[in-house]
Formats: sequence, structure tokens, C-alpha cells
Amino acid sequence: MTEKELYDVLTAPRRTKRRIEVTKARMEKLRVMMLPGAIRYDKDHVQSSPQDPMLVFAEKMDELNTKAVELEGLYITQCNEVETLLKALDDDDRHKSIYKDILELTYLAECRPVEIADKLNYAESTVYKLKREAIKTLIKG
Repeated sequence: MTEKELYDVLTAPRRTKRRIEVTKARMEKLRVMMLPGAIRYDKDHVQSSPQDPMLVFAEKMDELNTKAVELEGLYITQCNEVETLLKALDDDDRHKSIYKDILELTYLAECRPVEIADKLNYAESTVYKLKREAIKTLIKG
């Protein structure tokens, strides 16, 4: 596996999670647009367009909801791929155990290096160094 392919697998869940967040934000925006403004009881209902805009909004909401569900399934699959990849670091070797912890915290828990350093009691520079070593170990196979 090349370095690019490895990074693609490791970062795929994060990219998909962002796509889910964007889709849900669009759904929320549509939901707000669907809310009625002020209800007027003194006028008859007059349709100014040939199609009811609420139906268009509802169809778009349904499309976005379907897309969000599909992306969530993809996210779970990608997380499982990362976990499978990191199983290569399951070993009695202490270094490989630390490598696995750092990569899990980086790519699955989405922790920043500062947070990882605090959790594992390492200097931030050490976290960067161990992460590079872990990536090299995975590339070598």
C-alpha cells in the first residue's frame, strides 16, 4: 500500500463525516424555509405558482435525508476499514500498541496532536514523531 492510499483510507471517515454535517445543515436550512411566516386568515388561499413550494421543499428534504442515511452507512464502513487496517498494529510490541493508540485517536476520535499528547502523557513533538513512525510501519506492512 502506498502512502497516498494509506492516507486516503485513514482520512476517508473524516471527509465523509463532514459531508454528513453539510447535508444535515442543508436539511436544517430547508426545514426553516418550510416553516410558515405569518398565517393570514383574512385572505383566501391564492396559489401564485403552478406548483406548491412546500411539495418541492418536502421532496428536497426527502432527497437530503436519503443522502444523509447513505453517507452514515458509508461512514460506518470506512471506520471499520480503518479499524481493520489498524489491527496490523495489534501486537505485544509496546511501540506498535502506542502507534495504534495514536492513529486511533487521530483518525477515529479526531483528536488534535495537543489532545493526544495530554491523554498519553507525551510531548506534542513526540506525538508527531510517533505518528510518522506508525504510518511508515503500516506502509511496510
